[in-house]
Order: sequence, then C-alpha cells, then structure tokens
Amino acid sequence: MLDMIAVNIAFPAVGADFRSASTTELSWVLNAYTIVLAALLVRRSGGWPTRSVGGALS
Repeated sequence: MLDMIAVNIAFPAVGADFRSASTTELSWVLNAYTIVLAALLVRRSGGWPTRSVGGALS
C-alpha cells in the first residue's frame, strides 16, 4: 500500500517532467504499476487466496 501512496504523490512530478503527455497517458503508467505490483504480490503469497484455503476455482 505504501508503494501506491508514493506513486500517487509523485504523479504530479512525473506529469511535469513529461509535459507533452496527457493525464490519460500518465494514468496508464499508474495503472501499469498497480497491475505489476499486484501480480508480484500474488506470486509472492503463493497463489490466489482460494487456492491457499482449498476452494475450487471457477
């Protein structure tokens, strides 16, 4: 969670560095970071929560 707070705080500074990029284009950077972070956290935890509890995946 702390990583996402840092990225959100840095978002205006990134926008200032890339003046030609629109807010929509910059939001892709934020979305990509969130997806990669979530994928790494799921992989680190050993899988989806239903697998660790023993439930079936649908």
